[in-house]
Amino acid sequence: MTAEEKRRLENTGGASLLKDFWGSYVGFYRHKDELFILADIAGSIPCYHMEIDDVHLFFSHLEHCDILDRTRLTINYPFLQRLLAYDKIQTGETGLKEVAELLPGMRWRVVEGVLAREQVWDPRTLAAAPLKLKDADAMDMLRDTTLSVVQSRANAHGSVTVSLSGGLDSSIVLGCLAKHRWQGDVNALHHSLGSEDPSEYRFADMVAQAAERDLFELPTPIVETLEDPETHPLSARPHRSFGAINPQALAQRHHAPLGAAVFTGQGGDHLFLASDLPLGFADYLQESPRGGRIPSELLSAARLSGLSIWEVLKQTLPYTVGRKPESSLLAAIQKRSTDVNSEALFSADLETTLPDWVTNPLDLPPGKFSQVNHLFHMFQIRSVLTQPGQPETCHPLISQPLIELCLRLPVYQLCLNGTNRGLAREAFREYLPDAVRLRVTKGNASRYYAATLERHLSKIAARLADGALVQAGLIRKEDVLHFMSADGITLRKWRRMALIYYAIEAWLTRWSTYLRQG
Repeated sequence: MTAEEKRRLENTGGASLLKDFWGSYVGFYRHKDELFILADIAGSIPCYHMEIDDVHLFFSHLEHCDILDRTRLTINYPFLQRLLAYDKIQTGETGLKEVAELLPGMRWRVVEGVLAREQVWDPRTLAAAPLKLKDADAMDMLRDTTLSVVQSRANAHGSVTVSLSGGLDSSIVLGCLAKHRWQGDVNALHHSLGSEDPSEYRFADMVAQAAERDLFELPTPIVETLEDPETHPLSARPHRSFGAINPQALAQRHHAPLGAAVFTGQGGDHLFLASDLPLGFADYLQESPRGGRIPSELLSAARLSGLSIWEVLKQTLPYTVGRKPESSLLAAIQKRSTDVNSEALFSADLETTLPDWVTNPLDLPPGKFSQVNHLFHMFQIRSVLTQPGQPETCHPLISQPLIELCLRLPVYQLCLNGTNRGLAREAFREYLPDAVRLRVTKGNASRYYAATLERHLSKIAARLADGALVQAGLIRKEDVLHFMSADGITLRKWRRMALIYYAIEAWLTRWSTYLRQG
């Protein structure tokens, strides 16, 4: 660290760390009588805090803190209610009243024994300063930045396995390592689901062959035995993946040739922008009200959304005369209402508990604000279960340089030519087979989750109907039974959320038993 970087660190209370460096970290910085703790902008590493007898404790995994007297902790039922409404929620709270979570881009400041929290990185600031680049220049910048972050992440490992779904984003990750001859060993792994979902193997195989890399096909069966709630770790919040197959352990059982890290394409949908909303046209009108591309951008918005140009105008023109953008994330959460969580959703008061940048657009145009508030969903992709002895799972696209670039690229440019992730598709033209690069349909695992649920339906229903959530008054038994037994396309679509409710039930069961036994 240079003398100038140290000076900035001192003058900003550690906040310059978020501008001068990037990576996966929780930073601790002490200056005089103040202690500052910062998370990287993606919150890549879990960081929690609790205070015991005037001592501040910081940790990543409460379940491994056996030195602590966890019997002094108490359940935070309002947080569990919000979790039932939206299982990826991050508010700084956890399932325990005494434990707080450090959010992405947030800083904790401890002075004279008192902890205060501040949001020091705000994606709206970057999004409000769009880059005005020609399409060709934007492609070059997007490609160069993606190459840089993927290879920088890979340099921390001697070998990498890319989890290759057959979709665009993971294919780009493999292309970045293979086409530029990264010096480490690279291979690919494809999960073939043990269900009736259409196979994606042929697309993954196309990409692996184009990259001249070996592809290992890993059979991924339906979960045979659903873990009992009593086995959930004593973590600060429920694990969303509880009860699911551990892909790393499965790969090792099949002797898959895994590298030191497994890379995914997670984050690509949010950054390259897999969207079918026509709001990019409203953004263009706000940024260039007399721009020469109005006709072409209108047609692109219609092509992207599948709407007529008249419907696009109907949806977008109100924003030019003062209509305020709404949080599309909040709207999406409202659509997740089921018999089980409808009361929790009604009482959750999410708008006042979420970070301000998720709910308040300030002066952002509607398309860009939609991308911004959906970053909140992306930041919960991280894996929080410790897996000693197994390769690290890394999401290289969720890296600060790429996040900040995509925030500054206009929505209509990211969706170039009226195609979701259109700019990325053109930027990586030389890296991918056209059959994958131009493909706009996505692989679907809905039948896999449906089959998992059907296999364990009776166990899930029984545990939910007479479990800890019902006893706490967070859900009702009759609602659970109706939800689990009802039929119909819509109900089948959302019934997979029973697996999420089961994970929350498991966490509450484990903690309630633990605290009761004392």
